[in-house]
Order: sequence, then C-alpha cells, then structure tokens
Amino acid sequence: DRLEGEGIVEWGYMVPQAITRRQYLEFTATGFVEMLRRLTNREIGLLKLELRYRRSNNVEAMQHFFGCDVEFGAEENRMHFKPGDLDLPLRTSDIYLHETLKKCCEAALATKKMVKTPLVLAAEREIASGHTLQAEVATALGMSARTLARRLSAEGKTFLAILDGYREALSKNLIRDTDLQMTEIAFLAGYSNLSNFSTAFRRWTDKSPKQYRSEQS
Repeated sequence: DRLEGEGIVEWGYMVPQAITRRQYLEFTATGFVEMLRRLTNREIGLLKLELRYRRSNNVEAMQHFFGCDVEFGAEENRMHFKPGDLDLPLRTSDIYLHETLKKCCEAALATKKMVKTPLVLAAEREIASGHTLQAEVATALGMSARTLARRLSAEGKTFLAILDGYREALSKNLIRDTDLQMTEIAFLAGYSNLSNFSTAFRRWTDKSPKQYRSEQS
C-alpha cells in the first residue's frame, strides 16, 4: 500500500528464524525487477534497494543489476521505484482492445435487471475497471474493506455476490456477441482456467459455455 503514494514495495517472509533469508531476498528482488523489465521492455532501475541481511562482498554486482545503491542491514526489505516507471505501459498493452472490452463491460452492467443502489453501482464500475479484490474496490471508493463489507451487508449484498453477478453478465455478453475462444473469455472474466469458468457458467445457466453460444446463434 506504499507503492502508489511513495513508490515503495516492502516485503518479508514468514519462515523460522534459523533459516537464512539471503537467498530468498536476492531471488525476490532480482526476479521482481527482471519481470518488470520484460513486461515493459525497459531497463527499469531502482532509486534505492534496502535489504535486511548484512553483506560486504560482491556489492558492486548487486548495484550494477539494480542501477542504484544497495543498503544492507536495513530495517526492512524495500524497493524504491522511480515515479515515472510506475506509469510505464506493458509491452503487450493494446488501447484498442481495452476500449472494446470496456464497452463489453459497460454493456454487461447495463443488462443487469435488478435495481441497484449507488454503492453497488460504484462497486460494479470499479470491478469493470479491473479491480477484482474487495480491498482494491474499497480503496478506490475511499473506504476500508471492512467499511465496504458493512455497508454492502446493510443493503443485503456481499462483494463476492456483486463480483459473481458481474462475471456472469460479462461472460454471457462475450459469448453471445464475440468470436473469442472460451479460454480467452474465461481469462477476461477473471478465471485462471477453463475448468473453473465452465463450472461457474453451469452454476449460472445449467449449460456449458458452448451450449449457451450455440443457442444464441
């Protein structure tokens, strides 16, 4: 929660004290930065790297990789990112696809027949923008996750029910109105694999995604 405001990622490990953490720390830090470099196709460097373990040899290699000073024996493990790097687009970003999917998401919300309160509508809009965790939606709406849950409960709703309803509407729209493969629709609806998506779709409709598509054509 310090990334957006301060550009800082802080992390630790829940392992016994007897276990040496040096390998964990180096693997996590280098792997994380390397992943970002590949996703953005940029040589991202840090402003500063802080690591809790102490080290006095081969420091230059670490500094060369991260492009910054590395402080060993720090209070916490922290990566300090440059503000401009936080806004870099992914290498595979596609603004036209984003606009198309955004229209599908808005159409999915419009097909919902029930009367919705402003809070439910606001939560759905945040889900449509890519926030699928309750904590993310709550932050976007300027409240804590607990407050959001309490306010939704007062309206007879839960976040998971709203998310599930949105995924159902979006999935039906994409199956009916696009030629996307089922694996692609499953991914866009937020499912990690086709099996989980098919199970959810049968729960919604008592039909498989393919059966539903064939009936719509």
